[in-house]
Amino acid sequence: MNLVKDPWLSFRLRDGSEATLPMSAICNPNVVDFALPRADFQGAAYQFAIGLLQTVFAPADRFEWKEHYLSPPSPDELQQEFDKAAHAFNVTGDGPLFMQDFDSLEGVREAPVSGLLIDAPGGNTLKLNTDHFVKREHCEVMSLEMANISLFTLQINAPSGGQGHRTGLRGGGPITTLVMPQEREASLWHKLWLNVINRSHWNYPEPDLQGTDLFPWLGSTKISDKPGAEIYQSDVHALHMYWAMPRRIRLVVEDSERQCSISGGGVQANSSSDSNKKFWQ
Repeated sequence: MNLVKDPWLSFRLRDGSEATLPMSAICNPNVVDFALPRADFQGAAYQFAIGLLQTVFAPADRFEWKEHYLSPPSPDELQQEFDKAAHAFNVTGDGPLFMQDFDSLEGVREAPVSGLLIDAPGGNTLKLNTDHFVKREHCEVMSLEMANISLFTLQINAPSGGQGHRTGLRGGGPITTLVMPQEREASLWHKLWLNVINRSHWNYPEPDLQGTDLFPWLGSTKISDKPGAEIYQSDVHALHMYWAMPRRIRLVVEDSERQCSISGGGVQANSSSDSNKKFWQ
């Protein structure tokens, strides 16, 4: 699966129906929103799309920004731009995988897929048997689609989780402000494009779409457990903030017919407490 080529997210259409479409559908005027089963996934989908647009389709100046706001590109035009970064958005197969650790899995420990959810009880909570409000094992199986949006949600919002579990760029407080149009039924494109910044206003170097300073999962993990190994703003591209990866995680996918604990739908590729784990240091 590739997140910028294949259909994987559910969208709400203007007639009230829902459909699973590729990411290039965000510019379709009949698409008015994402349609995801959790509020944190909904917010993460917005951040994913905005980050992708800012990375590969940022307007040169305010005039180009206005032109695209009034006349969105076609899905085919947008797909051509997304394809430039497609190598960084594979979630299965050989090579670097989206938001997943590049290094060997040798010596790492396993954890249930429910740990991908940012509200899942932590290890100490389980040990002390204090998981009163959010119960353990409430999510045993995830479809590959839900596992990936859950993975992205965790990486961009990562709360504190003890030694080796780094927080996200928000410092463990997942609060984000988005600019939204006044019209409730505005197209998804207008909702997203209001949050894309033109290059004249935000002057940053042309991103290297093959570089680890932009997409950290394309190369070996930088460990920050020793003095002098810290990563500062000058060490990464400005757009790195959309794609920061504080947690070391690898998904293991099993092909079987199960029911997704998140969406409730039947799945072919799924995550479970027995087969699809996350791994981190």
